[in-house]
Amino acid sequence: MIFAEGWAALPGNPELWPDSVSVDGQSVPVIDRNNTPMVRLLPGEHRIMGRFVWQQMPEMVQVPPALGLLDLSINGRKVRATVLDDQGRLWLQEGQAGGRREDRIKVQVFRLLDDTVPMQMTTLLRVDVSGNPREIELNGVVMNNSTPMAVNSPLPP
Repeated sequence: MIFAEGWAALPGNPELWPDSVSVDGQSVPVIDRNNTPMVRLLPGEHRIMGRFVWQQMPEMVQVPPALGLLDLSINGRKVRATVLDDQGRLWLQEGQAGGRREDRIKVQVFRLLDDTVPMQMTTLLRVDVSGNPREIELNGVVMNNSTPMAVNSPLPP
């Protein structure tokens, strides 16, 4: 989800450039901005698709930190267990992947109740996740019959 018109970084670099990029099914140009492939997006939720063409598959592809969800297919086959390290490198070959990682999640919830009129509650979530990349839905974070006023997170929505 993007809230204002702007640039979205794509996986790759000048040596490994994305090809046939489309946003919501429409072909778009990919621009080099600070040695990063980028596309211009309007506000809203988008599905960006593209592919890489190479003579020999590289060990890894650089992935931008703000990337939401990633589906990877190699030679037409969907890759289920992707390895994305803490430097934002998506490993395509087994070189750096090492062993299989344990899928684990730990969530701590802290709430601060401000007994004013209207009553306000601040909720802090501490999430510790390891293992394969995946989407996690946290139900019950927003209290029943309440309206969220703001969300502040370094993670993409």
